[in-house]
Amino acid sequence: MFEANDPTNIVRKSGYDKAALALPGRKRCCGSGELGVAVIFVSRSGKRTRPPSYPGLGYEAHPSFSVTRQDERGNSDAWSGVVALMETSEALAFVGERKNGVLATQKRDGRPQLSNITYGVVDGVIKISITAGRAKYFNLAREARASLYVTREDFWAYVVIEGDAELSDVSTKTDDPVVDELVEYYRLIAGEHPDWDDYRKVMVADKRVMVRLKPTHAYGMLNR
Repeated sequence: MFEANDPTNIVRKSGYDKAALALPGRKRCCGSGELGVAVIFVSRSGKRTRPPSYPGLGYEAHPSFSVTRQDERGNSDAWSGVVALMETSEALAFVGERKNGVLATQKRDGRPQLSNITYGVVDGVIKISITAGRAKYFNLAREARASLYVTREDFWAYVVIEGDAELSDVSTKTDDPVVDELVEYYRLIAGEHPDWDDYRKVMVADKRVMVRLKPTHAYGMLNR
């Protein structure tokens, strides 16, 4: 439940006015190359509308949500809405323009493990270099699913990509296929390394592993 009079729960600068007011589809409009999130609000009476004082409220992590709006006199009204999920191609386009994000894996007790990571996107697969022995490595070995959260620099646009995670073998030799893949990963996110021989040795010493996250679906908020 969102309390609309709590400013921390208001999605500012939303894509509401850039999106079609009809679900399940969304349409491009206003000359924007990005897609907003189309939201339909249904009042207590059942009429499709939007809360007049809080356009664009939404919670993308769930297919539906409810909002309580209260005016200065203490009168309240209840609203519910639906947020359309985005295509994975949209999400990958947004993620592909960036390289830093937060990876969420699942701990043994079911709670999320969050890690700041750097990633690269190759042919629709998100690649992340990690070390064997860290918590996220064991989490992914046990539960091969993860989510990647990437935000725009101003924080008011974001994407979450959920997917199936595949772990490579642990790097054991400087010329093994995993290290070759790590070389290409480095080139993708940082360009040429000043000493590739040293880089390869470090990958083996660190017991580096490549995570290959294959998107299954995505959600979020894209706007200008």
